[in-house]
Amino acid sequence: MCKVLRQCVLYLLLLIMGCECSNNHINNPANVDGIEPSSTINQRLLSTGYSFQPKYIELEDAIYSDSSTISLFRDIPLSILRQQKEYNNFLVIILLKLYYFHILQGNQGYDLISMKKKEAAILIDDFCSLARVDSNIEMLNSAYVMSFVEQHESFLQNGYIVLILDSIKTRENEIYDHIIDKERIE
Repeated sequence: MCKVLRQCVLYLLLLIMGCECSNNHINNPANVDGIEPSSTINQRLLSTGYSFQPKYIELEDAIYSDSSTISLFRDIPLSILRQQKEYNNFLVIILLKLYYFHILQGNQGYDLISMKKKEAAILIDDFCSLARVDSNIEMLNSAYVMSFVEQHESFLQNGYIVLILDSIKTRENEIYDHIIDKERIE
């Protein structure tokens, strides 16, 4: 538990530093041709993922309702984002938070494939590539993101991802307990 707490504090510091760095990137001499240095882009990816709070079931709507996420896509070319060390963490954080929102709102995961529009299509296709899932499959439940992350130790090294997983498990247990209680009554 202490290790997770230390990681959380570290990530909060990174989040704070990332916000400060992103505000000053124009004055950074390493900012060549309007592109931020990799360290700043990685910090921005993480801080954007950490601050992302879905308000809609559809990923595209959730992205467009979050100004920092949409500005990330507008400010930095996708080819550069994909090269960043933290891009995969950003990707799974966004999709895990979306799944958590799904189970909070509807007690279930939703199909990601049917959500492939604009920036959402980019994230879903990139996740499918990362997970080695055919992006042309008929359906991919948002719950699969959690299963994938739990099977890959590299994601479990990120304390913030672990916190999201714990929140998801707590909510899933609440749903399961409610179903069991309901069956007992009937």
